[in-house]
Amino acid sequence: MFADFLFGLRAQGLPVGLSEWNAFLSALRDGVIGTPDELYTLGRALLCRTEADFDRYDLAFAEVFSGAALSEEKRRELVEWLQNVLQARGERVDPGIADEDLWKTLLERLAKQKGEPHGGSDWVG
Repeated sequence: MFADFLFGLRAQGLPVGLSEWNAFLSALRDGVIGTPDELYTLGRALLCRTEADFDRYDLAFAEVFSGAALSEEKRRELVEWLQNVLQARGERVDPGIADEDLWKTLLERLAKQKGEPHGGSDWVG
């Protein structure tokens, strides 16, 4: 869903760079964003460079997240999952790779993918 948001922002003409996007994803990962209002507000603060970008941000946000609603059961499952993820910071496969590099590689691979993944070692499925 958030990759769609990045592409939606860029489609609206917002020049969202990797540093802004990584800051946004870090806020998600670290639990700074807990409600849709916080998602909107913090995203707008991090991803818009000037006030001139606000309208384009609003259009992309509305396009990507319109109709997004969670039932109470799904909301509880999501909160539980997020709490487990935040608590379970297990061993890294390669601790020498920085988080920013991992995100950069993931986003590059997602951007290159066109169509369905049919094998290969670089596809994100």
